[in-house]
Amino acid sequence: MLDVELDSHFVEEVNVYVDYREGAVKSSVEETDQQRCVAIARPQLTLDKVVDGMSKNGGYDNKDLRLKFSAKICSVLRLIGKALRHLHLSGVVHGNVCMETCGKFEDSWKLLERLEVQAVGKPFDPTRFRHAFPPESLELSAEQDGMIYDSDSAAITFKKDMTSEISIDVWMFGAICYESLVGKPLIEFDTSNESPTDDVVALLQTMEWNESNMEGVFKDLLESGLEESGADMITSCLFPLPEQRPSNMDEILENPFWKEIRRHRSKKKRRGGDSIESSKSLLTDVKELYEI
Repeated sequence: MLDVELDSHFVEEVNVYVDYREGAVKSSVEETDQQRCVAIARPQLTLDKVVDGMSKNGGYDNKDLRLKFSAKICSVLRLIGKALRHLHLSGVVHGNVCMETCGKFEDSWKLLERLEVQAVGKPFDPTRFRHAFPPESLELSAEQDGMIYDSDSAAITFKKDMTSEISIDVWMFGAICYESLVGKPLIEFDTSNESPTDDVVALLQTMEWNESNMEGVFKDLLESGLEESGADMITSCLFPLPEQRPSNMDEILENPFWKEIRRHRSKKKRRGGDSIESSKSLLTDVKELYEI
């Protein structure tokens, strides 16, 4: 567990309780024997449940409803972007940004898994990847390097010499924007597998991600009703090479798209300002509408 102070406005709250054992004698080093209990706040709802509800009820097929829903989802995505910016300014990356790790806590949206963040510039633990990972994290296993391969024979592994970089989170942020607004996975993984690393076809698609794939992403986003500024911003997060992506979350958060999309939100539900609580009504509306 990395020792770093993070603001609970942006990440789940974690409390540590210390139980001093009765009758314990102080050790020669410092303190008495103690037992620690870590309590982690759990969300009322996660973003994947909202998207599932929208999809199951045909919301992605209704143009008017879809645009209003997209505007509300974007208010959540912006808050997640701000949470990522906070992490990066604190010197850490999240490493597993996905819809399952974006949670609603009362009137706010936060990132989960604060105890598993990785220090920027330090070796990245590839076991951190579970739901999503960028192309640069994958490589052919040493014994197959330079060989002709196909989906039945390729052995793909996570690179062992990766460092924790902001570009990892940027890729993942682009992925959750795409998936929540378009209503389908960026890359389809076989959910019957115990681990994403068991799906060789999907791993190949990820490792070989290129600008042709990005053209498809851009087209899908436009067809979802997003304006070009939004489609361009999200697609830019998904460049194959890390250095091609936005270098920090400020570049993303300052995009005019966020203000443009707000005009599609229901006026009676809209709240003033742009605080972490600005999406208070979003999940109430979606839960009532889609019975999530």
